[in-house]
Amino acid sequence: MVSADTVLRDVRRLEPGVRPAPRVLGVDDWALCKGRTYGLILVDLEWRAVVDLLPDRASASLSAWLAEHPGVQVIARDLSTEYAKCASQGAPAAVQVADCWHLLQSVRQLVERYLPGVYAHLRELPEPPAPAVSASGRQHAFARMRTEAVIRQRAREERHQIYVHIKELKRQGLAIATIAQNLKLNRQTVMRYEYAHSFPERGRQAVREAQLDPFLPYLNAQWLESRENASQVWREIQERGCTGT
Repeated sequence: MVSADTVLRDVRRLEPGVRPAPRVLGVDDWALCKGRTYGLILVDLEWRAVVDLLPDRASASLSAWLAEHPGVQVIARDLSTEYAKCASQGAPAAVQVADCWHLLQSVRQLVERYLPGVYAHLRELPEPPAPAVSASGRQHAFARMRTEAVIRQRAREERHQIYVHIKELKRQGLAIATIAQNLKLNRQTVMRYEYAHSFPERGRQAVREAQLDPFLPYLNAQWLESRENASQVWREIQERGCTGT
């Protein structure tokens, strides 16, 4: 077993290998103290190796580094206009591209902003011509017990109160991050409610295969015979292989 301090000492003793100046350079933030202090990490994307760590993410630092290391032909960065300006100043001949991670993040954020606003309109669409069915042919989800229905309704009322509260705070001019902090909610939750044109209802329960599905013909037959003793019928389907309660 080796301690972490020993590993760090050994790493610091290593002499870095000599590599040619990076041709394809990746630029992104790295956190010295998350949420407070950030620097820049520079990566040779062809060698898949860290080239340098800059102590801050100021435009002058990146521009100076690029000027001191000529030969960069492609710079992969996020969508920040500040980074674009730095790259243009330090390596004006380099091609700038947006990296895949930030592109996908931007697409996800755009979809998250768009979908809440169209939930109400999606519910206005006509029902599909062929409803989903389970393997047993059942077309509807099993009805919930009264207690479950009450709990579900209370949960909906709580979500609706949060939705109304978020809309009111936003109308007062509060930022999404401030609302999330005040209400102790996830920022994504606040964004989803804020961008929604109407209260986003939960989707209808999908019809899924249930433990009772193989025994539905037997249960229906008992019901037609006016056998309503649930405990007795349960014991009988247990003998037929049902593992549910």
